[in-house]
Amino acid sequence: MKKFTFKVNGMHCKSCAMLIEDNLSEVSGLYNIKVGVDTHILELETNKNIEASELIKELNVILKKDGYRFE
Repeated sequence: MKKFTFKVNGMHCKSCAMLIEDNLSEVSGLYNIKVGVDTHILELETNKNIEASELIKELNVILKKDGYRFE
């Protein structure tokens, strides 16, 4: 398992964090998804053989419709 940490842009509150966690929990291969409400940091683990830049692109596509962007 690989661990990743990303900055979340567009998040405003606890509901935002819950929405991100819920949406990403439905993605195959992503585990232990946690979003810090105060820190605006997303932490997750994956069993995918993927680089951080590729995963960021994937996450941005998944949550673009909700107004969130990952760095």
